[in-house]
Amino acid sequence: MSQDPINKITGLGRKTQETLNLHKIMTIGELAQLRPGQIPVSINNLGTLISRAKNYIKLREESLPPPTFMTITSQGAHVVNDSKLTDNELKKPETLLKALIETHSWMEQLVVIPDPVDPKILRKGVVYELSVEPSNRVALLCEWCTEDGTDDLCSMTYSPLLLIHFNPILPILTVQIDPEDWSKMSNGNVLQNVVWETNAMKR
Repeated sequence: MSQDPINKITGLGRKTQETLNLHKIMTIGELAQLRPGQIPVSINNLGTLISRAKNYIKLREESLPPPTFMTITSQGAHVVNDSKLTDNELKKPETLLKALIETHSWMEQLVVIPDPVDPKILRKGVVYELSVEPSNRVALLCEWCTEDGTDDLCSMTYSPLLLIHFNPILPILTVQIDPEDWSKMSNGNVLQNVVWETNAMKR
């Protein structure tokens, strides 16, 4: 069980850390064993944080197994404003929002990814949210642990095309978005094209 502090988990902020510490959740190992509802407070994305803690331990202790085929059928996408816009600007139809999507078929798949410092080195990592930037960039967040003795948790976004290049055994990429959220995405066609191009590489 990992004794590393929980603040190494991506997406776990200072207030969440303080709340968990108050309930004697200090380490990643303790967070990985936590069950939703076990503590008497509500924490946003607690299930995701627990999952990341488990994957952190898996990345450190296990070798990389072949990715498994899966299909995610839950609905909904979280569309957020990623810039400091005024209320009036947000009401304009041309204003683009950043979409963060967890309901895709590569969520929590184990992959190999090129190290951002030395691309000749491949790291074993885990895929998380898919994002569609206002700049029309489509990318997936990947996390991995350093292997230099520090066991730091690193994260970086990679394009779907790059991930399928290094991981051809990944399943077909599917994305499910609630119609209301889809209507907020002025650049939804960009996401459609990237998914099509990515899946075409598997044929």
